[in-house]
Amino acid sequence: MATATLLRENDTFALDLSKNCERIETDFFNILGYIPVVSTVSGSARALYAKTMVITSLFLYATTWIQSLVNGETPEHISDRAIYQKFIVHGVANLIRAMVEIIPIFHLLTIPYDLSGKRFSYIH
Repeated sequence: MATATLLRENDTFALDLSKNCERIETDFFNILGYIPVVSTVSGSARALYAKTMVITSLFLYATTWIQSLVNGETPEHISDRAIYQKFIVHGVANLIRAMVEIIPIFHLLTIPYDLSGKRFSYIH
């Protein structure tokens, strides 16, 4: 029971953290990704961040899934796994973008995407 409470509190923290991370990506990583040479460094940092996001989300997803097997499925388990799936997708998308930004000249491909205004929202 204490684990379930802890996970619920972590979900609230994780959602707040993810919204802040999205803002940091938009305001910081994206701008750095437009600058030649700097984009290689910021792309590497984005890749590390993305890998961390995917690994952490996979761990939390698995933990929640195991908990639902042991304690029975609850609406909170379903909600938690949906949130972690969105984190996984967001992390994979960041990893793809990082690979594009690391390659000189290719980093410029991200500018039209960012300016199009058709941004994906992984976390609601």
